[in-house]
Amino acid sequence: MPEPRTRPMDRTALLLTVNLVAAGVVLLYSSSGDVAAELTGDHMYFLKRQLLRVALGAMLLIMASRIDYHYWRRWSGQLMAGALLLLLMTLLIHKFAGQPGVARWLPLGLVSLQTSDLARFALIVYLAAYLDRKGAGITHFRHGLLPPVVIIGATMFLIVLAPDFSTAALTGFLGLTLIYIGGARVKQLAALGAAALPVFIAFLVAEPYRRLRIQSFLGLVDSPAASYQVSQSLISLGNGGWIGTGLGNSVEKKLFLPAPHTDFVFAIIGEELGFIGAAVLLLAFLWLFQRGVVIARHAGDGFGMFLALGIVSNMLLYVLVNTGVATQVLPNTGVPLPLISYGGTHLVFTLLSLGILLNISTTARQPEWRRRLTYAQARS
Repeated sequence: MPEPRTRPMDRTALLLTVNLVAAGVVLLYSSSGDVAAELTGDHMYFLKRQLLRVALGAMLLIMASRIDYHYWRRWSGQLMAGALLLLLMTLLIHKFAGQPGVARWLPLGLVSLQTSDLARFALIVYLAAYLDRKGAGITHFRHGLLPPVVIIGATMFLIVLAPDFSTAALTGFLGLTLIYIGGARVKQLAALGAAALPVFIAFLVAEPYRRLRIQSFLGLVDSPAASYQVSQSLISLGNGGWIGTGLGNSVEKKLFLPAPHTDFVFAIIGEELGFIGAAVLLLAFLWLFQRGVVIARHAGDGFGMFLALGIVSNMLLYVLVNTGVATQVLPNTGVPLPLISYGGTHLVFTLLSLGILLNISTTARQPEWRRRLTYAQARS
């Protein structure tokens, strides 16, 4: 196999990342000002905190873009084990401390860590290393497919206990997507999916609010409480029309639409920038995904390929679900819009991941590298 060769960093991916982050800061300020003033008396409360997170994420992006991505492979097992341990610690701390609400954040002094974001990042790194190491052996059920499926299942289980069903489902979908790309047989994945379906449904309907959201989405019940956010989101998007009401001129963000700066920021984008502005934003995400696929195709090895695909697939998955909820294509669930929504851990890990992607773009092999043949044989 030819030795890896270096090439310039993918400038298109870098520019898209910088522009999306800059747009996110502007859109975050526009969507959060009224909520911040109402809750804290400071119109710039959320903006100032987001800028700190952007600064931290930018530093991690720069560092990751300069560190050989193989570093992550050496620590993939420990990273995955640590992430599972932190998920468990988060659950135990909230349980024994008697803290109300969801157990999604691990307190670390002045800051908190949303451990599901770390777990999803760790899972991408772990699966990339595992799939590269196994190669065609992934088609063997017991010694190839079963170990990563167990890790995916354990990660989902700990996340869903938080409870955070949507993140658990997205984590599972991402993991199985990577395994499929890695060469797993469709019949085996279908059998696993069929076996897991009853458990999935049981967790889905375990909480009354989840059942109500699904029933409301399907039109089985008329619940103003369950449909209020989505209804206001659709009103917001409708107000925007083709060209929008103008940046800062949203009506729905004035305490009509809940979470206008987090889960439903896309609705405010559609209202202020219109269909054209929202479409441009989505095209930027799609372009970044396309650059990630190109980087994966020319990666220095299988680990780089899987890692790149995992990073951009995770990002695109969140974009699709967030916008799908805002437009009532999907049932209401709370997931952020990458690089745009207010939030610390998700933003920081997204920028860290994109830094790794940029580092992968600096190495390449000849197009005829052998692993492609291995995966093609694995599917035959």
